[in-house]
Amino acid sequence: MRATQYRDEVWIYRGALKCYYRKMLNIPLPVDMVLPAALFLALLVLFLAVLGLAKRKHARLMSALQEERNAAVTRLSLLEKQAEQQIVSGRLQGYRRERIEAVIEAFPDAIVFLDEEGRATTCNGKIGLLVGVGPEEIINHRVSEWPCAEEIKNAVTDLLAGLHGTSGGMTHLFLDRAHERRVTLFVRTVFALRGADRPLGVLLLIRETTDEWLAQKGRDEFIAHVAHELKTPLGNVMLYGEQLRELVDPANTNAVQSANTICDEADRMTRLINNLLDISRIEAGTLSLDMQRVRLHDLLEDCMENVDYAARAKGLVTKLQIPVDIAPVRLDKALIRVAITNLLNNAVKYNREGGEIILSAEESSEGFVLSVQDTGIGIPEADMPHLFEKYYRSSDAEAVSRGGHGLGLYLSKRIAELHHGRIEVSSQMGIGSRFQIVIPMAQVLL
Repeated sequence: MRATQYRDEVWIYRGALKCYYRKMLNIPLPVDMVLPAALFLALLVLFLAVLGLAKRKHARLMSALQEERNAAVTRLSLLEKQAEQQIVSGRLQGYRRERIEAVIEAFPDAIVFLDEEGRATTCNGKIGLLVGVGPEEIINHRVSEWPCAEEIKNAVTDLLAGLHGTSGGMTHLFLDRAHERRVTLFVRTVFALRGADRPLGVLLLIRETTDEWLAQKGRDEFIAHVAHELKTPLGNVMLYGEQLRELVDPANTNAVQSANTICDEADRMTRLINNLLDISRIEAGTLSLDMQRVRLHDLLEDCMENVDYAARAKGLVTKLQIPVDIAPVRLDKALIRVAITNLLNNAVKYNREGGEIILSAEESSEGFVLSVQDTGIGIPEADMPHLFEKYYRSSDAEAVSRGGHGLGLYLSKRIAELHHGRIEVSSQMGIGSRFQIVIPMAQVLL
């Protein structure tokens, strides 16, 4: 509207100028008036030029203002939509958070989430029942700052220190030994759903396991009691079986086979009972180590003799590989004999007819390595993580057909741990297995 008005005014000025110019041309001017008239006309032309320039700048300014206004309207509309989306998203996140918090609160175990700095950001009310502190006392605090028992803080700190990658950790802790109240602590690193390599923090779960512990303790005490009661009669069966084997006529194959079966089964039951009693003493904490300086060659030769009869009956070839100059080592001779004998019995049991067993010892940078290698059926990959668990039995059909109770490897592992060592295994299906007991360097020269 204003641009049209300015345009009309310019045309009026131009028309007036033309009329005035025509009149001026028709009027004779004195000589002294020519210069002022020319100056007047020049100023008039300049004025009109400035007026046109101002009009063009005004038009450009109005156009720019219109564009800014349109852009502002568009931006305002976009911001309104974003605000609406944020409101909806906020309500949805609030609903989801409320639902997650309700699920966490309803969980029967205590749950604590620790951020990357080790501070508790989320936990449920069960923490108060198990640890004795409320959620408000640990939120935004590190584990070392929690106002709870030092045993709990130390256990959680040790678990966190042992985390590697996606692996987790677990430990048992007695809160009140007088009442045998036990809890189990689990920790696991939590990763982002869309970034498997980006850790978000650590999830700590504390579970009451007192009932499980008492049930397990009662079961183990019953088994230990039964095993102890069976040990004496089985010893008598072994004794009379050996006498019977010496008295039977070698020509009577049925009698010889029966005597051998009696001795073999009695020996197998005796080993099982001894394993149960050893496990019971280890778990009860009543087993004390009888550490002494031992020549490994004599010890391993004795272990190989214990399984020599069963190996020859199966047509197995046994080999003993021990360096002549290997140093003596300080250990519990009786317990290590049990661990090695269990590994050798498995090597015999799961080997193939005419196979091979190699018992060896060597020194390494870590300590002494005692190895039992066989050419047996091998161990399925799925069984490897559970191989040393108590009572674990493989589901492989061929392994099941050869019997077993799932105690030998568990006991060997516990014995290795009592010596501050470890047990390792490598295996290939159809080729064989290799078990290694690694004892830290603590040799004592005789």
